[in-house]
Amino acid sequence: MWDASSDIGENEWLNGDEGDVPGPVPVAVAVTKKTVVVPDKVSDEARLVVIGDSTFASNRFKRTGGNADLFAHALSWLSGEEGKIAIRPRRRGANHLPLNEAQQYGIVFFSVNLLPLLIVSVGFSVWALRRRK
Repeated sequence: MWDASSDIGENEWLNGDEGDVPGPVPVAVAVTKKTVVVPDKVSDEARLVVIGDSTFASNRFKRTGGNADLFAHALSWLSGEEGKIAIRPRRRGANHLPLNEAQQYGIVFFSVNLLPLLIVSVGFSVWALRRRK
């Protein structure tokens, strides 16, 4: 087992590097700027949303912690449609259990082969004990 204190001095890894910004550090920022002096403008303000990485909006993380809502609400805010921003009630859905092929094989082997064999063997043992008496 790897021990952090064996490679690095105790709590030295918590201090960070020189020039690091002390936390808390925002992972998403939304800013506005007035565009009063800009000619041929569409609106009176410019809007910008910056989020830490783009993977939060990918299909892999769509159901994780409201990422889809965050992305949709950010787009609604950027387009000036604040009326579309709302907290939706949680929908009940199926829980997914990610299993690899070996785990799936183990579950099938236990439920299809081992468990019925165990039940039949216990039944046969009870039958054999009662027959002796």
